[in-house]
Amino acid sequence: MEDLPLKSLRIAQFRGLQELKLDDFSRINLFVGSNNAGKTSVLDALALFCRPLDIANWRETARGREVKSARTPETEPFKWLFPQFLESTLPNPHSIWIYGNGAFPGRRLMAQYDEFQEFGSNEEDQEDPPFPEVDPDEVSGIRIKVLADYALMQGSLFDDSRETQNQIDFKVADNRRNVFPTTVSAPAIDTALISPHTHRTTQDTSWYLSRAIQKETIQENFRESVLEILRRIDPDVMDLSIVETGKTTTSIFIKHRRTGQTPIHAFGDGFRRALLIAATIPSVRNGVLLIDEIEAALHVSVLDSVLETLRWAADRYNVQVFATTHSLEAVDAVIRSFNQDLSQLAGYHLPDRGSEVGAKRMDGEFLKRVRLQRGLEIR
Repeated sequence: MEDLPLKSLRIAQFRGLQELKLDDFSRINLFVGSNNAGKTSVLDALALFCRPLDIANWRETARGREVKSARTPETEPFKWLFPQFLESTLPNPHSIWIYGNGAFPGRRLMAQYDEFQEFGSNEEDQEDPPFPEVDPDEVSGIRIKVLADYALMQGSLFDDSRETQNQIDFKVADNRRNVFPTTVSAPAIDTALISPHTHRTTQDTSWYLSRAIQKETIQENFRESVLEILRRIDPDVMDLSIVETGKTTTSIFIKHRRTGQTPIHAFGDGFRRALLIAATIPSVRNGVLLIDEIEAALHVSVLDSVLETLRWAADRYNVQVFATTHSLEAVDAVIRSFNQDLSQLAGYHLPDRGSEVGAKRMDGEFLKRVRLQRGLEIR
């Protein structure tokens, strides 16, 4: 198998996870386990490890489980990225420690936070008006320090004995508008995380679709590939287009035999979910795609088509996929889609929190035997 961005990950401390080792990643990696085993936390750890110095990525990861309209204080989601164990053997019990290996040069991510309270405003603060009923001369929040080690290139290979460390520090305030920079320092790899509800925000889908089209080479016809996927779900789909609906907003319209030009938000969740997956993979070519609950919104009748497309697109655009699932139907559909090359598939059963048993890796052949031949439970 060709070099993949990530071959292993060790989560020493992150959220509620401690000393979780995941080795020998494949092209498509499925995480299964009971509720609260930490499957989504593994995806969050991967997202931060792939873009450790991207402050906006930290915010998206921190707030990924929040409803967008929630009134949660800004600092709370950030704090709970960090372990809050009562007991820990590490010298900094509320710090993040993640290690990894692969074609991506990232090797270690460390982060810690402390709370601050400042009095007196400065010119920069005055540009960001305080929330109502908040003393403009008092600012409270947390300060996060991130360290990222990455291997240096020696000839055509990475030399892990030669590591370089990058550092960023940023503040998150509860009573000020937080504006994070968009520039990102190395190490970083193109990464996208699809949550169980991302497809409901059609603006996200428009952004990924536009980005994928911008990356299209002269030999590719990405739009036709997406249309082929959508027609597997609804044969009456004729065409799609991106239409400006405001000065700074766009929307996707589907040309449909029965309804004419129809905005994407008028379609069902399954259709929008399939479109989002199809649009996102090319937008992170040579990178990593994270999917939480891969079966979300997809009827069992279209699982095979969508997951077969996922396999094809991930291989074509050289994207490594990590996905969680609670669904045996989804596991079976993934196995069927990789039936001709099961070496590109791996499953990981995560132990229950507090268990001394480590994560169990299952290769594609093993998954096929226990599921399609014996029908055994693997969750």
